[in-house]
Amino acid sequence: MILLLIQIWFFISVFLLFMVVINLLRYAFLQHKITSCQSSYRDSKHTHISIIIPVRDEEDTIFACLESIKNVKGEIVVINDGSTDKTLSEIKRFHAKYPEVSILTHSVQKPQGWIGKNYACAMGAKYAKYDTYCFIDADVRANADFLNSCALHMCESKTGFLSIFPKQLCGNLWSHFYSSMLNWFLLAFYPSFFQWMGFRILRIANGQCILIDKKVYGFVNHTHVKNSQIEDIDLAKLAASKSVKRDVVYSENVKCQMYATATEALAGFSRNFRRISGLPPALFRIWLHLYSFFFLAPLALAFFHKPFLIIVLLFVLTWSLVMSTSDKPYMGVFYPVYVCSVFICGILGLQKEKRGEVVWKGRKL
Repeated sequence: MILLLIQIWFFISVFLLFMVVINLLRYAFLQHKITSCQSSYRDSKHTHISIIIPVRDEEDTIFACLESIKNVKGEIVVINDGSTDKTLSEIKRFHAKYPEVSILTHSVQKPQGWIGKNYACAMGAKYAKYDTYCFIDADVRANADFLNSCALHMCESKTGFLSIFPKQLCGNLWSHFYSSMLNWFLLAFYPSFFQWMGFRILRIANGQCILIDKKVYGFVNHTHVKNSQIEDIDLAKLAASKSVKRDVVYSENVKCQMYATATEALAGFSRNFRRISGLPPALFRIWLHLYSFFFLAPLALAFFHKPFLIIVLLFVLTWSLVMSTSDKPYMGVFYPVYVCSVFICGILGLQKEKRGEVVWKGRKL
């Protein structure tokens, strides 16, 4: 019985390691393919993009975001979604410092039935004038040349929907345990190599940075997901249902620091964790326990059965490879803490959802 358990654990552990390695190789290849376009994109008419940034109370991040993309070939459209802080003042300060940058700023008030970010994105697309829309969050720092190259790559490869998973930057050690979850699930649980094999199964996206062809946005847009808390994934599902060619890439040319503290990170991720999984609450709770047991049990069993040490080492190697995509690559050895963070985040999200306490940026969702 023990031997069978060891074999099952070993097989799954090796499979997860294989997934991470293959995904990292594919994303490295795709990123190289995109960056190779940088030498020629300035001569192409297909690289102009409209960068659309929805903002709500982003006074601490918006200036740095705008500064990182100031050299973009195209325009920047900022949609203010009812900010009550100094966000608009920071945008004006940026425009005063860089008057040569094409930037449009509009303020909107979301109508009933919409989530604020989704409405701001929809309005941003209404004002945008170029053939590729690039939706980014205000806490993103992006290489403008890379984004323009993405537009050229999309044109050449006939890709209508491209989502970029940024390198996650963390304010402190504890926030890192939550912020790294995005790339863990992207690398370990999504078989991106199916794209190579021609299977059109892409159903994931990251709303921190999404590029959509203007024609595609005509039928894959935020109006269809206006009340969705996971609009990025729902847009990807909509694109899939319309047979739009889609892709996803991890890139260090785009960085994001979503949360400065562990408290903010826990509140942010617990908000949508269950919805992202697609599981009903009861099954999601079961999955959380199975997930935690799978990764934590070998630590205890290794004291009684030495072969489990190999499985623990495989886990450490797998998590270390994933952590190479963050700003703390040495943290893979602490994978049990990451596993516990996932469990805590999931349980807290279920409790908030049950009590109707899901709130974000001062709005009840």
